[in-house]
Amino acid sequence: MQDHEVHFFSKTFKKHTVNSLFSKQDYSDLPAVGIAYFYAGASHEILYSLALNHQGIVLTGSGSGNYSQDWLQAIEDLTQQGIIFVRCSRVSQGIVFDDEVFDPHHCCIPGNTLTPQKARVLLMLALTYSHDYQQIKEFFNEY
Repeated sequence: MQDHEVHFFSKTFKKHTVNSLFSKQDYSDLPAVGIAYFYAGASHEILYSLALNHQGIVLTGSGSGNYSQDWLQAIEDLTQQGIIFVRCSRVSQGIVFDDEVFDPHHCCIPGNTLTPQKARVLLMLALTYSHDYQQIKEFFNEY
């Protein structure tokens, strides 16, 4: 932006605004989605606490969205209970992909380039359409 003039230097290949499936509804009551920040020594109990009143949880891990083995066990357990997880990074640059080490059973949807806050909004919107892991993962690839 310069003053009142918009300048575009690149074009996104992701769907957005009026081209989005999510642009055509009233969202006065979105599903609850929490954000859990991982840090060295973070208790996995925070995930169980958030799961009590959230349908989804965005994990904000270190590096490329990494977390501890304790968190992995809790994530796998809560996935069986129907909680949808999205794995993001607290690092400002980079992409979070599927990861065989930190998510060997593919319980988490990769947040790709989205910040945890943006991933939370997309997960809330996605949960208005589906609770199916594969379909929500497609939304994260598409948007």
